[in-house]
Amino acid sequence: MEPNIPLLRKVMEHITAHPEEYDQREYAVRTECGTTHCIAGWAVALSDVSIVYRRLGIWDNRTAGDYGWNAELGSPAEGTWRRQARDLLGLDALDARYLFHEGRTLDEVWRFVEEISDGEVRRPT
Repeated sequence: MEPNIPLLRKVMEHITAHPEEYDQREYAVRTECGTTHCIAGWAVALSDVSIVYRRLGIWDNRTAGDYGWNAELGSPAEGTWRRQARDLLGLDALDARYLFHEGRTLDEVWRFVEEISDGEVRRPT
């Protein structure tokens, strides 16, 4: 499987230019302060995939006081965030597992993206 270099580049450029919109722990989170995505989330968000944000109520909220929004893909046919992002980015299951891991740092993500793109996507200096 060949990585989707243009989309990888677009995702990495976006999170580098807007680090406040990057959170590797969640596919998508929307609060009063804005929206954040992980690598997989940004791959989906920057593509033509429908994302539906549903306002969280007090009982489905994880943290008291921050009601936020839940993000879901627009239709069941679009599958899971992980599957959709993996397919959009042209990754195999092993590469997707590594790249999408919630504990991955941005430095680790950049090193891996440079490796799987054979240097076509490079971190700005």
